[in-house]
Amino acid sequence: AAGTKSAPTADPLLNLAPKKPNWDLKRDIEKDMAKLDRQTELAIVELLRRKIAEAEVEGGGGSDDPASGGGADLAAAVR
Repeated sequence: AAGTKSAPTADPLLNLAPKKPNWDLKRDIEKDMAKLDRQTELAIVELLRRKIAEAEVEGGGGSDDPASGGGADLAAAVR
């Protein structure tokens, strides 16, 4: 009996650990989370496009200022 206590990995059926209580919740919302992640990415891209468009309207679009960051190039890359 002492040999079974010192080697807990000898019988895998005795070493079954209970699953975490929220494992089924994670499984069930995985598809919804993927959908929300995609929508979040699209919303971020849309906000960036709006911000770039506003910067081009305010700055005249063709600024030679190096601090402008090349908004037109960034806008083309986002599209």
